Amino acid sequence: SGPRTAPWGVDTIQYWMNICNYNPGAPIDNLDGKETKLGVMNGQNAYGVPVDGFFGDQTQAPAEDQILAYEKRLAELGFYHGELDSIPGPQLFQAVKDFQTSRGLTVDGIVGEQTFTLLFS
Repeated sequence: SGPRTAPWGVDTIQYWMNICNYNPGAPIDNLDGKETKLGVMNGQNAYGVPVDGFFGDQTQAPAEDQILAYEKRLAELGFYHGELDSIPGPQLFQAVKDFQTSRGLTVDGIVGEQTFTLLFS
């Protein structure tokens, strides 16, 4: 099954790889360079899809599922007020930061191990 949304642009991919901890701290600059490719490959490895550095349908589908799970949980907790659209961006990034602030975590917008544990506990 392919993605339920349009193919993601580079900036959207960069929000995904930061929020989902596939290349945390990489720039969100809409430039498709080696940092973006590395994040895509890390995500592909995590999803168990072919690791080719190309963000196509087989990578976007599980990425959408992961983003949607974060949107839903952050909305339940009152931190995310956007659409449940499976598309990462500045609003979800900020919601993660607001959640982290509320729990006394490092505020970086990245759903790492500690943030994930507290988010889903």
